[in-house]
Amino acid sequence: MDITQEDSESSKATLEDAQQRVQNLKRAAEKVVGSTSDSQDRLLLLREHAEEIGLPISRTEAAHYLAQAAGRNVGIPEPKRGGAKLDVSPLPWLWEGVIMRGRQNLLVAPPKIGKSALMVAMASAAIGGREEFLNLPICGTINHLIIVGTDQNVSDWWVLFEREGLGKKTLDSSGQTIHELSEKVIFWSLEDNVQLNDAGIEAISKLAAENPGSLIIIDTYHACISQLGIEESNSDFDIPARQLEMMLAGTGSTTVLIHHTNKSVSGGNAISASRGNNSLAGAVSWSVLLNWLRIPLEGQMQTDHRIACKPMGRSKATSLVVELKDDGWISHGSGEDAMAAESLADAEMNLQGRQGDIYDHVCKLWENQVHATAAEVASQFNINNEKAHRALRALERKGLLMQDGTKTTVDSSLGGRPALLFKPTKKDFSYAPKSGGLRGKREETPSRTHEIDNLSPLPPLPPESGGGEKKIAIIKGTPIQRLMPDGKWKNGWVVWDGTNPHDMTIQPLGNSQVKIRRQRWGIDVRECLAGPFAQEDEYDF
Repeated sequence: MDITQEDSESSKATLEDAQQRVQNLKRAAEKVVGSTSDSQDRLLLLREHAEEIGLPISRTEAAHYLAQAAGRNVGIPEPKRGGAKLDVSPLPWLWEGVIMRGRQNLLVAPPKIGKSALMVAMASAAIGGREEFLNLPICGTINHLIIVGTDQNVSDWWVLFEREGLGKKTLDSSGQTIHELSEKVIFWSLEDNVQLNDAGIEAISKLAAENPGSLIIIDTYHACISQLGIEESNSDFDIPARQLEMMLAGTGSTTVLIHHTNKSVSGGNAISASRGNNSLAGAVSWSVLLNWLRIPLEGQMQTDHRIACKPMGRSKATSLVVELKDDGWISHGSGEDAMAAESLADAEMNLQGRQGDIYDHVCKLWENQVHATAAEVASQFNINNEKAHRALRALERKGLLMQDGTKTTVDSSLGGRPALLFKPTKKDFSYAPKSGGLRGKREETPSRTHEIDNLSPLPPLPPESGGGEKKIAIIKGTPIQRLMPDGKWKNGWVVWDGTNPHDMTIQPLGNSQVKIRRQRWGIDVRECLAGPFAQEDEYDF
């Protein structure tokens, strides 16, 4: 045997020995994970074993192997049996129903939807000791806000900090503007390029240990692992998250991992919507999906900026609809209610022809708490009772009408059955008063039939010389402005029937299929002050 061959075999034996020790370490990590749930104990036990086999490792390296083992170690635990004492403590919340305290949370959302802004605003509320944020309880305060913001530059982060009171502008002695960060904020930006590697996780965990009870935001998870050589489709996609959680054990910190959705997402939950391997969703304690309430068709602009917040469906999960305005975030209520209202509004706006007329008639009756019947509708529209009954049933199937009992008399045209009573599904036909405004605010979804509270009815029209009310007709096709649900006047409408200014019918410019009835001149619609294509009037009621 020559020297070259001896060296080769020796090198091979050394490599095989090293591989054996690594495999030994991996098996030990699995045993450690199965033996205790205490993260610190796991680290100590694995590092001690590594020393014994001559393979010393750092805390970060130990956390890595333990994170891998935790992902593989899915053995069946002992079942709970009769007589066992169960821990039914409520879930520990930071922002009730949305973000869990002391755990690792996953926030999944499309790009540019405002996920970072929402988390900074919530953090500001918690730092400031507020009891609620967007009508949901804030459960206690947080020590510091620690952000690994590798996805945005300093200027972008500053916009969020300043708006939420976590930064302020001052002038130095020379008159130069100074952007001063709140003492409660610690962050890295795009310029720092911090990654969730050994050094990055070590730095984050050190800050968390120095400031126990902090909120840590990783924004975005992909940006913070982009240089680690881990593909999103790889089963190891979750390893940095597990490693980070291991190192943060005992600090009392709450972590939010911000991650992007798939391009095709239109519903579902955070797990199904999450981009890349779903191992990441399995590594966290809680997941939340943010998405536009109304997703535009491909090629269309996003004009509705309401955001649906949908946590994973546990009993205390709270879905809600929020929106970022110029002066901060507002709540539109529960997600379920908003989705139901949107569905109802869509059904209303898509009504055409006689069906739309019948629906408007039923709504008009119900304004005076009068039910509609097939016989009454048949008489009003000069159709037979059977056709009227089918039309009411069709509107019921669309979710626009509901049955509300029967009339004591029977309808002979329907085989002697008791006459069914119908009313609109929607409960509110009015505008709720808006404090500080001249007029009320429309309901969240526009309706075909409505009134405005706290306003006097239109005055009687001047009498003609021959007596009676003067008939003022507004010419069909006249460009007009309409008062929209956000309280602003908008161009793009024309008169379809203006014979009665108390009860006008209008339609969108260029769309003869959609008609909006019962509009009142000077209240719901008005003269188009410029042209129909002019910029909308920004006058806000």
